[in-house]
Amino acid sequence: NAKLTKDHGKLSFNAHVSDPYKSKTLDGQIKLEDLDLSLFTATTNAINSLKGKLNIKGKLQGSLDKPLFYGSISAQGNAAPSYNLGLFNDFKIDVNASGSRGDLKGMILVNGSEANLKGYLDWSDGAKGILNFDADNLPIFLLSYGEAMANIHTKVSLDDHLKVTGNIEIPKALIKFKDIETQAVAPSMDEIFVDDNSNLTKTVN
Repeated sequence: NAKLTKDHGKLSFNAHVSDPYKSKTLDGQIKLEDLDLSLFTATTNAINSLKGKLNIKGKLQGSLDKPLFYGSISAQGNAAPSYNLGLFNDFKIDVNASGSRGDLKGMILVNGSEANLKGYLDWSDGAKGILNFDADNLPIFLLSYGEAMANIHTKVSLDDHLKVTGNIEIPKALIKFKDIETQAVAPSMDEIFVDDNSNLTKTVN
């Protein structure tokens, strides 16, 4: 039993290994309460800040070579990515584990719009799994160049390598220019409109 300093969480863990030289049978329980996710902020360059809590509760079985976990894993909080795409205003991810596999379901509120996660993780032979990411009318900030609305329906496959498949549609985007080089040619005063059929219509001021 352990309590992390500065109220960063509590851990209760017990394990028993029978026949440690042959079968290495594993039996035990684990309970992690309110682990402070900010402890992981420095582990990746992809996130400027991470806040929230991680909770794990379940039992251990199987063997030391192939451990099995039965229980639940839950993470909830908010984050600021370092890629200036906006804010993860809120996220909640739950994993229901049944041995060597866990079904994953989650929600991420990106810049006020909801994206859904669904899939599974499999640790029977290394880290594997499938994760589906779906969002419609998701607002994305493109660094300091503008913003866009995106419809994202993708599948991420975890195996020996990471594979991403699916469709990303950008029905609307706005590109902003902060300044123009002094040697640049000034744009025409004409206004150019693009209609839904992609036909160009030109009007002169």
